[in-house]
Amino acid sequence: RPRLTDARGERRLACVVRSNRRATVAQIAHEVNAGSDGKVSEYTVHRSLLCTGLHRHRPVLTPVHRRKRQQWACEHQN
Repeated sequence: RPRLTDARGERRLACVVRSNRRATVAQIAHEVNAGSDGKVSEYTVHRSLLCTGLHRHRPVLTPVHRRKRQQWACEHQN
């Protein structure tokens, strides 16, 4: 079965990701599909990103997040 993405498509995909690092795989797939004739699934986008060395990362906790987390923990102590 022929691949849906070629080397050029994977480079375009990596460029889209680098332009918006916070975009989800669903958002990236939607953007890629809007600019092409073929339909690429979210799973295909995810696998292509893994092959190019772009892995997902958990966002860093901001000071506001830390404060809210600590406040929630204090409210829910035994």
